Amino acid sequence: KRQPQMSGNNSWNGWGAGRDLRVGDRFDNPETGWWRMVVCTDDHNQYISEGELIEDDPAVPDMAFDKTDGLDEIAPGDPSTYTPSFENRASGADAGAAAAAAAVVIEDRLPAATTFGTGEISAPFSGSCVLEGGLVRARLDEPVGAGESGEIQVRVTVSGDAEPLSTLRNEATLDYEDTMGNPFPRLDAVDETVVVGPGF
Repeated sequence: KRQPQMSGNNSWNGWGAGRDLRVGDRFDNPETGWWRMVVCTDDHNQYISEGELIEDDPAVPDMAFDKTDGLDEIAPGDPSTYTPSFENRASGADAGAAAAAAAVVIEDRLPAATTFGTGEISAPFSGSCVLEGGLVRARLDEPVGAGESGEIQVRVTVSGDAEPLSTLRNEATLDYEDTMGNPFPRLDAVDETVVVGPGF
């Protein structure tokens, strides 16, 4: 798993502060990427932490999620491939490592009237894709960088006794974090396909 790259700027400049005088570090040409502040203090003490961003906001991941089987109708006994797809639409001051989406997990809940065949993550991404109680769970090994996209493919077969004119509703979710481990809201996607009856 790729680790976040921390800024190399660091110094301690807390001496000399008073009630009406604040001192601190100033970086007129800061490194891009993630910054971290560590505070060490004893009991019965106080500190003030302030930060000001005078450049563009730092880039963060911005994932989009969709899914389809490419069909409006399907017959009992026919095969189908659900394709959840994702894209990191991040942009900004540093749309690189800092904007990557990490710990990406896609869960695809199969309709009851289907039988699981195979599941795989399409290149260039890799990871695990397994069936757990009617839920296909795919975990990516790699982060999804800004501008990158991918998909997984879940192959199923519609049950031979699937009820005609019923709707196969396939629901999927995508969870992800930034490279610092901060979670982002879950994304949802739905695909519906109508089962056709005899004579269609």
